[in-house]
Amino acid sequence: MVNESDSLARKVAALDTKTAIERLDLRNPVEVARMLASMPPARANSILSAMSVETRERIMAAAPAGTDWMDSQRYPEGSVGRLLEDPPAVFRSGTSVASAIEVLRDTVKQRMVTYLFVVDRENHLLGVAAFRELLYAEKMQTLDEVMIRGAFALRPTMQLVDAMKEVVTRHYPVYPVCEEDGTLVGQVRGQVLFEQQAFEISAQAGAMVGVEKEERLATPLMRSFKFRHPWLQINLLTVFVSAAVVGMFEDTIDKVVVLAMFLPVLGGQSGNLGCQAMAVLLRGMTLGELKGMPIAKLIGKEAVLGLMN
Repeated sequence: MVNESDSLARKVAALDTKTAIERLDLRNPVEVARMLASMPPARANSILSAMSVETRERIMAAAPAGTDWMDSQRYPEGSVGRLLEDPPAVFRSGTSVASAIEVLRDTVKQRMVTYLFVVDRENHLLGVAAFRELLYAEKMQTLDEVMIRGAFALRPTMQLVDAMKEVVTRHYPVYPVCEEDGTLVGQVRGQVLFEQQAFEISAQAGAMVGVEKEERLATPLMRSFKFRHPWLQINLLTVFVSAAVVGMFEDTIDKVVVLAMFLPVLGGQSGNLGCQAMAVLLRGMTLGELKGMPIAKLIGKEAVLGLMN
């Protein structure tokens, strides 16, 4: 039964959001919550945010332990906050190693524990202790004595691009997520962070040619048509404009037939320039270089390159 549920969850995750919601509406909230919990956090949160308020509340009420949808929905799409998980091992400052081990005996049976987060009375993060450190520490020692103080943490409002720049040289399996004042709000797994960024990058190429971010391989035909139809109409209009321009000079082309030889050359050069511009734009979008850049400057650059070619 578990395998069947996981298989169904993978199929639903591969659908666009609207189709996924239609499939999930046919099932009870407990089953839906279990399926969403097995999906990548960002995907589960995007589906939840598109549901009606009543449906979302019912599913959140049935969320399994360790699922942090309530907090995740407070943060904007594309931010680190949408990837939040409840930390499985949070301890108050002054907790002994022996007490922590005793608590974790049951925790590790349900969830994987990589780091222990040590907080004060106001839930401010004081430090992080690796799970393996408990093997070498004396039982009477406190977690404060074995933890790393001033540990690196992400902010829940950070955009994924900014977060990736921060973690690219660290490669930790888990990152604590804290508010500006240091309050611990959750954790994000490094694997989930990289997977979500990979999805964002893969969606950029489609955005350049009119493919919606929501469209997937399993998206129904008619919904894919609705996603692509506006772009196809615009593309068709530009083709007609190009054909009209050629038609205006039809008499000239008839008189100087050699000009017809340059039509495919012109088309090829234009297509090549467009591909080059798209590659540069994708790189700029990925690296976050488009922020603050005047669009006119970008268009002007591409226009000059076109004249040079």
